[in-house]
Amino acid sequence: PLHYLEILSRVDQTWKSRMHFSIIEDDPHYAGRRGSGREPREILIGDLTGDGKDDIVLLAHDRLLLYPQE
Repeated sequence: PLHYLEILSRVDQTWKSRMHFSIIEDDPHYAGRRGSGREPREILIGDLTGDGKDDIVLLAHDRLLLYPQE
């Protein structure tokens, strides 16, 4: 199964989707430890690239994923 992250914003009392993307696809060849059924497990938002814009970091399966804001 695929896992998704969706970024929402509130506009006029309703939530609107601003972007969404898949986090990680299952690797059928990987036979090691499986991650939690709820992925991503941890999310951190902060300026990690030093450009003054908040970035997103996700812990999903056994990976840290950095999504810098452009």
